[in-house]
Amino acid sequence: MDSNAKPQILAIDCVRFASASLVVAFHYLAIFPLAASSATRFYDPGLSLPGGAAGLGWFGWVGVEIFFIVSGYVIAMSAATAGQASFLRRRALRLAPAAWVCASATALVLLAGSTLTPGAIGIHWLRSIFFIPFGAQIDTAYWTLGIELCFYLFVALWLREGRDNAPRIERVGLGIGLLSAAYWTVAILAGLSPDQAAKTPFQLLLMPHGAFFALGIALWSIRARGATATRIALAALAVATGMVEIWFRTKTMVDVAGADPNPAAPILAFGIAIIVISNAHLLQRPLARTIGAGRLATIGRMTYPLYLLNQNIGAAIIVLLCHAGVPGWAAMLAAALTVLAMAYGVAVVVEPTARRWLAAILSSRRGPVRDIPPSASPRAG
Repeated sequence: MDSNAKPQILAIDCVRFASASLVVAFHYLAIFPLAASSATRFYDPGLSLPGGAAGLGWFGWVGVEIFFIVSGYVIAMSAATAGQASFLRRRALRLAPAAWVCASATALVLLAGSTLTPGAIGIHWLRSIFFIPFGAQIDTAYWTLGIELCFYLFVALWLREGRDNAPRIERVGLGIGLLSAAYWTVAILAGLSPDQAAKTPFQLLLMPHGAFFALGIALWSIRARGATATRIALAALAVATGMVEIWFRTKTMVDVAGADPNPAAPILAFGIAIIVISNAHLLQRPLARTIGAGRLATIGRMTYPLYLLNQNIGAAIIVLLCHAGVPGWAAMLAAALTVLAMAYGVAVVVEPTARRWLAAILSSRRGPVRDIPPSASPRAG
């Protein structure tokens, strides 16, 4: 273990896993039963699933926005004393191995039973393992990885070896926070639709989601460097901008939430996440005492593969069980438990092996790569 590694933040592990669980609930309770573009359509276009619980899960997409807050917080913490090369190598070790494993598993499941052609699956798989953000990928969950990569690059551009990089990271947070606020101001004044406001080029420039990364950076800065007027103002601006983004995205949920979806539920989840992250230091001992640091570390590592595996593989399991006569609600529960078990296997066994392999390759070229504590990974999402 790296002697300079940042300590595990137990509340961050809890928030990350809760966010992934929100995304799973969104897919299983709302998207699979009600959305025309559901992943279950790849296996059985005519399958009907019970949608009575959609009201409990339709807002689970906000888990992705919460992932971005966590990413801003953790990246600010881990990059404060890192140089460009070490920072990017650490991010590669956290992002790539699990994505390669999960993308390959998803591709095999699609090849085994979906209506997609092998050629299309192969192209989607290649886009996913190379993190190409344009065009269809092996699972729609991968759209967030391109945004994460762009955030990492923006941060890396400001890092300097052997220096305290915290002030530079704060400037990154201020820049992307102001850019995001300006973007949403223009979007509102121009009367953009939610779909127009979420175009991929805008996303890669962190315009729609930059406020969430900026909020994470601001929360870390306030905790680690003290509350100042500038930091509090950035946090407040990021919260306000984040609420605008959530309101806009809520308007796209008509198919799964009704004719007039109410943004109160996703905004409430957003607010709870902010409170927990802001008070993570106060929750450290109670969480360690009641749940245990080791268990929470495992839960934190499971978040990323759970996010990447739950949709297309879960849909395949649901369709298979329904064809075998299992009731829809039981099939969805069984699928959720199965992908949870798969996420555990990837996090504990498969991904560490792939990460050691990649670390060995990077070490042979650039020198040793130190290990990273579980909470240093921002993913989900």
